[in-house]
Amino acid sequence: MADVSEQELEAVKANPSGAGLDAFRDLVNSKYLCLGLNHKDMKQVVLSGASDTRAQNLVLDLILALQSQQAARVLPSRNVNGPLSGDLASLYSRISSTETDIKPTATLLELVVRYASNERISSTGYSRSSSTRN
Repeated sequence: MADVSEQELEAVKANPSGAGLDAFRDLVNSKYLCLGLNHKDMKQVVLSGASDTRAQNLVLDLILALQSQQAARVLPSRNVNGPLSGDLASLYSRISSTETDIKPTATLLELVVRYASNERISSTGYSRSSSTRN
């Protein structure tokens, strides 16, 4: 888990995702689980690489869902001056243009679809947005 400061942890607790990520989870359930992919298979699809349009679209949907969260707008970026939502926007752009590998997002995807804690999702999101920086 990435190091999250006490201040960042407090911001996550003050801005929980709650039902915010449920729309993404519903999308996953309706769009991917009905195709016969279970949660573990989805992680494997993402780990298989960006050449799979399904995997790329799944990750892009995840990034949009995370970017819409209040916490993403109040947590600071670890890369530039601004909020984490800016890092997520940049990550979306790099993944959609295949400039960045989607494999590092597999764990984050798994945490979200398995209803991990907000703190764990945020910590992993910080780690992924920083590690996929070009």
